[in-house]
Amino acid sequence: MVEETLSTYKPYGPLYYNVGVALFDLDRMRKFKKDEKLIDFLNTKKVPYVDQDAVNYLASHVSRIPVCYNETKVTGYTDSPAIVHFAGYKD
Repeated sequence: MVEETLSTYKPYGPLYYNVGVALFDLDRMRKFKKDEKLIDFLNTKKVPYVDQDAVNYLASHVSRIPVCYNETKVTGYTDSPAIVHFAGYKD
């Protein structure tokens, strides 16, 4: 996942990842029961960025990908984007 380096929202530690573009190792998630923990988190917590907060809360095996794979105003921009994550406008 791409780290949100330009965001101040970091409720689970010094790093917070944007889940707009993410790759998951499902075998590893099952091995460490992350799938069950994610479901439990989603059923018991009220958070502003539901899927993203759940993944960040349980993100102990995260590998960073370059920002060009998920460019946003909170991850940053490059001169050569592979994927631009349009998340809408905020007033």
